[in-house]
Amino acid sequence: MKILVMTKNKQFKQAILDQLTAEQFVFTTIPTQLMMGYSDCSAILWDLDTIDVDTSLATMELIKMASPIPIIVACRKGKDYPFQKLFDLDVDYIVEQDFLTFLSPLLRHLTQIKKKKEPDQAERKPNRFRAGDLLIDFEQFEVRKADHLIHLTPKEFQLLRFFAENHDQVLSRSQLLTGIWQFGFLKDSRMIDMQVKNLRAKIEDNPHTPKYIDTIRGFGYRFNSQV
Repeated sequence: MKILVMTKNKQFKQAILDQLTAEQFVFTTIPTQLMMGYSDCSAILWDLDTIDVDTSLATMELIKMASPIPIIVACRKGKDYPFQKLFDLDVDYIVEQDFLTFLSPLLRHLTQIKKKKEPDQAERKPNRFRAGDLLIDFEQFEVRKADHLIHLTPKEFQLLRFFAENHDQVLSRSQLLTGIWQFGFLKDSRMIDMQVKNLRAKIEDNPHTPKYIDTIRGFGYRFNSQV
């Protein structure tokens, strides 16, 4: 598994490369402007603290338009980052905590995902779900509200699908992190809250008084199928 490391911090880069070498991952480092080198990589580690934010966002957008490669963003806790823009770009993982602590299990997790096979036909779930005037087509990756197509990012669609598959159940933020990112120990609930906010803006008649996605204070959310 080959990992592209994007950072200008020599000490941080060396710590990452030492860890990748110890875990027997292959790595490469290239300048920000030379993005042709990511095509044979399995993931990108992006140090947002050392690379110009506007340059990073523009480059990530080009990558996401061309490839499904996972992007893992490392942030320094407590600093002000454009999280909404990162969510809009559908960045796969944002880690604000001790990045090196989570790096190895995160990469092992990505390796496991890559090895997963398509489920057998007998295991496939229903390919459509309807709640009120909302229709979710899992096979076509489409969502319609009152027969009007709603454009969701891949992560927003995954979140809505997880809600639909667990409708009328109270789901904690940890369950949602595990269900969508398959990575339950990322404890920053902002990732979930921002995605829910974005999703509500697209599927609710009034996001401030939602009928589909209820907030269960102090715990998480519930998707209502009977509306």
